[in-house]
Amino acid sequence: MSFSSHRRDALDPNLPLPHRQSHARSCAMLMGQKYRVPRSVILDFVRQACGADLMCPVSEADLIVAVGVLDRIKAIGLVIGTNDISKSANN
Repeated sequence: MSFSSHRRDALDPNLPLPHRQSHARSCAMLMGQKYRVPRSVILDFVRQACGADLMCPVSEADLIVAVGVLDRIKAIGLVIGTNDISKSANN
């Protein structure tokens, strides 16, 4: 599946939250492949940017913000050592 397909399913309120969270982790996996880093690097980046740990149960609101961070990573790249993505995700 593509990033867009996983993103769509991660944001689908009709799916169970754990299923949606799995799709968000799949988005992280695809971004890891794109930037040639382990998925854990992307997940750590998301956690640092918005506080949502996609490896643990999160609220729907946290999931939506985390997907927003993943969108920003896809749009502008993986920028380690800056808060630009976290600032953008909170707007």
